[in-house]
Amino acid sequence: MSASDQTAVPAVSVIVLNYNGASLIRACLDHLLAQTFEDYEIVVVDNASTDDSAAILREYESNERVRIIWSKVNRGVPGGRNLGLAQARGEIVAFMDNDGYADEAWLENAIPVFADDSVGAVASLVFFNRKKIIVNGAGGTLNLRGYGGDHCFHASYEFAEIPTDVLYPMGCGMLVRRSTMDEIGPFDEIIFNYYDDVELGMAVWNSGKRVVVCPSAWVDHDYGSSTVTSHQKVYLCERNRIRTVFKFFPLRHFPRWFLHEFEMLRYFRLEGLRDIPLRAWAWNIRHLPSAIAKRRRMKSDPGRYWGLVARTWKQYPAPLPQEHVPEVPPEPASAEIRVETENEARSLLYGWYPAEHDGRRAFRWAAPAASVLIRVESTSGVLNVTAMSPRDAQSVRIVARPLGELTPVWESQLAPLSRVWATQMIECEIAPGAYEILFLSDWPVIDALGRPLGMGLAHLALEAADSRTATASAAGAQ
Repeated sequence: MSASDQTAVPAVSVIVLNYNGASLIRACLDHLLAQTFEDYEIVVVDNASTDDSAAILREYESNERVRIIWSKVNRGVPGGRNLGLAQARGEIVAFMDNDGYADEAWLENAIPVFADDSVGAVASLVFFNRKKIIVNGAGGTLNLRGYGGDHCFHASYEFAEIPTDVLYPMGCGMLVRRSTMDEIGPFDEIIFNYYDDVELGMAVWNSGKRVVVCPSAWVDHDYGSSTVTSHQKVYLCERNRIRTVFKFFPLRHFPRWFLHEFEMLRYFRLEGLRDIPLRAWAWNIRHLPSAIAKRRRMKSDPGRYWGLVARTWKQYPAPLPQEHVPEVPPEPASAEIRVETENEARSLLYGWYPAEHDGRRAFRWAAPAASVLIRVESTSGVLNVTAMSPRDAQSVRIVARPLGELTPVWESQLAPLSRVWATQMIECEIAPGAYEILFLSDWPVIDALGRPLGMGLAHLALEAADSRTATASAAGAQ
């Protein structure tokens, strides 16, 4: 990048929040130091870590691009980010979690989006670090109850429908115009953790600016250790959800919202979490004056962002397919998948909901785009599929491609599926090897749980050509 190019774009401060991230922080900083964009600094806030983080961070103190702030107490996520903001010098402020690994072109691709004066914040496209073709989030939104969900969560990148404008950016990899940040004020430190990125996004919209997704600004999120939901996390999310509603939702919405809050009491009771809503409401009643004060100070105008809220009172996001590690080694896979067997999960890649049983057979519903891993030992001649659909005349395309590649070696179409199980045999000549078999359904059906359903699968097998007669006889007997 030339000197003239550097003056044409704003300088960036990347604020990295670290708490007991000794196993993560080195990879996080090394990815940031490898950025192709040149005019940036890294401000690391250590939130009173008690592990070996300090020793690792001191290795970076001699790097002129890195500054480290040592907090004597853990101020939580918003408090730690506020410490970084106080030291940041950039015209654009970016936030990275210690388990976020930025693509080398992350800043180079994201910063030009701010050339549009209407943009106040940019959401990165975040992937699961251990499932690199699965999207963790592309910005997010809330439902009518205030529950948040990230767009494209658990979707295959190949088939993800990435939005443009979003209600909020995911905290891991979000970027904000500094002038907008100064206008909306610091993060609300009272919430300690969770919903800080939600509130930032809504505040940006409230200021008259937009929150947009940059699909080419990639971040890998090492999410593995945080997938276990603790009792404390549920409590913090619940209390901060209520506070966010108080601060940002339109007043006309509150009567219906309060009625639906009573319904949530039954859910928490059934889940053995009876104390959580009581504690969350008690906390919010105590802190209601500060929520009202912040709402008045912002002169909250929900009309600017209310159109981005998901119009549902149901669970949000809807139940998601179970995703399996795409990098699963092909050796354990076979040329046959039976849903009722314990080992079939090894062959599922993405897009499959939990196993069910209809009284006759075990099966799994697929999302509109789903895939499995198949290993072929000898040249196949026929694909044997037992499937059904949540509606009649469902069209499903099947694509086979070598594992890890995008170019198909074979594709075909199932005969239109109905709501009755049927076995179909399709000529399919594939050489020995490991393959990804995709099922792509047209016009998915949204079920009562809000899940988009493509087809249901009970059995799949790739068989040698000389087994076709035996397979046809077995299919006819069903």
